[in-house]
Amino acid sequence: MKARHMVLPLNRPQYVTVPEALISALAWRLFHVDLSEDPARPLALLYQSSEKPSKTLEKRSTMPVRDKATEFGSLLKTNGFATAAGSELLGEAVAGSVAGIRAEKSGSQPASPLSPGLALMQNMRGLQGTKNPPDLGEILESIFVLGDIGGQAGSSVSGLWIQAAERRIEIDPVIRAIDNSIEDAVYGRRRIRRDDRGASKAEEWRGMFPRTPFEWFRNFWTTLTREEWVDALPARVWVDWATTVLRLGVGLGYLWEAGWYEVLARQILEPSARTWNELLALVPEPLPWRSSRAG
Repeated sequence: MKARHMVLPLNRPQYVTVPEALISALAWRLFHVDLSEDPARPLALLYQSSEKPSKTLEKRSTMPVRDKATEFGSLLKTNGFATAAGSELLGEAVAGSVAGIRAEKSGSQPASPLSPGLALMQNMRGLQGTKNPPDLGEILESIFVLGDIGGQAGSSVSGLWIQAAERRIEIDPVIRAIDNSIEDAVYGRRRIRRDDRGASKAEEWRGMFPRTPFEWFRNFWTTLTREEWVDALPARVWVDWATTVLRLGVGLGYLWEAGWYEVLARQILEPSARTWNELLALVPEPLPWRSSRAG
């Protein structure tokens, strides 16, 4: 342990207005879609948007409408949907059914990330409305590494998510048909798995923060992405649980970080030195859970 380990390797976040952004950030960390893009104006993907054009971003709505809806419907039929409805009507109905949460007073709405293809219907530029949004995927991976107390190097937030997503596709024919159709209809091509992105920059801190929100996040995410949990919960419910764990992991992690720096600042003013474990014990709970009978 060295003095530099006192400063946590967490990038500065931004407020995430829609929970779907967290899973979409993981999806874009894992996959690439070869899209034509203007180098001068980075591509901002939104599933459904009525926002004004941007001078700095090329905003593109990905929700299948009109000809795209017809193509989407035809692909759905090819991939297993049996219906007498016309292809355009089927495409529009399914496209509307997978819409996610719309933030109040927002001009956009994401797709619910029920599968990898749906998670790739929006990116962080589109969801955050900024040219250089924070790397939310890397933030999640760093928090996950900080919570590794048992030295189980090898697993990752995005790796566990794709295992769960692929299990969902395996057991759910509806999600499988949508996933096999949406990218071809919207992008005209399928996703490409990225090469290994390498180790997280938080590797040096692995195992140093026991009994913290980082450990809680790692344990809960590992549990939720197991097959038995994916099999037990409907697709929408599982995604709701997943985004809840991801948001809480990020929120609690940064609250704990603030408490940690306060402890370090107070220690600098004290005459006596403390051990690493003693400093950890001084960090207050980020969200104390008080009894319902308390005053």
